[in-house]
Amino acid sequence: MTNIFTIKEVVNYSWEKVKKHLGFFILMFFIVFLISYTPEFINEFVIKEDELSVVGFLFYLVFWFLQILVSIGIVRVCLDIVYEKTEKPKIKNLFLNSNLFIKYLLTSILYSVFIFLFPGTILAFFILTFALKVNTIVYIIRIILCILGVAFLIFMIIYSVRLSFYPYFIVEGFGIVESLKNSYKITKKLVWSLVVLGFVLGLINLLGLLCLGVGLLVTVPISYIAMTYVYKKIKEANFNNSATPEIKSENSQA
Repeated sequence: MTNIFTIKEVVNYSWEKVKKHLGFFILMFFIVFLISYTPEFINEFVIKEDELSVVGFLFYLVFWFLQILVSIGIVRVCLDIVYEKTEKPKIKNLFLNSNLFIKYLLTSILYSVFIFLFPGTILAFFILTFALKVNTIVYIIRIILCILGVAFLIFMIIYSVRLSFYPYFIVEGFGIVESLKNSYKITKKLVWSLVVLGFVLGLINLLGLLCLGVGLLVTVPISYIAMTYVYKKIKEANFNNSATPEIKSENSQA
């Protein structure tokens, strides 16, 4: 299991795919940027203060929907590229997955609650103890909460990695709980490898940022393709290419 992929293999593969579809990925990057920051621009320069409560909320709601829709679309397009189901990805395919919106949203909420609920609760209690008068009991509680905090931080890192591939299963047609379970299954004994990969991709994106931010046009797509490629490799290793819901290509969605 530990030899399913190497960092060099993943990065080289991702660079070749991004280079092949560079025009698409650059345009996709700008679309994601616009969807992410247009609400702030509108709020700052367009909407008057007395209109903020209604009009501003509607704008944020629309763009929030678009952000999630495009997030699903990015997963779909990357799967099409990695599974070689398309020779030329199209921007319109980023917006053709509204049928998955509710399922994707609910799974994301469930994922977030599971990952952040316990650490967040510990942090809240820890902060609360600072508002209390320091005494022996409070001091002991702080020590206990620190120990629990470290334990839950480790828990959060491990399970955030092990459940992180749920979007790919959602796009492939699996259910909410099934997607989380499958992600947990395929990442067994691979947490450290995936953490190292995440660290390397983070460094690559940092280099892209240092190149006046222009490098992100390449490094961010490399990260997308890298995670999709790793997903494909470890899923096939676990399921032995057994039958899974068919990934619809762009032609089947047109």
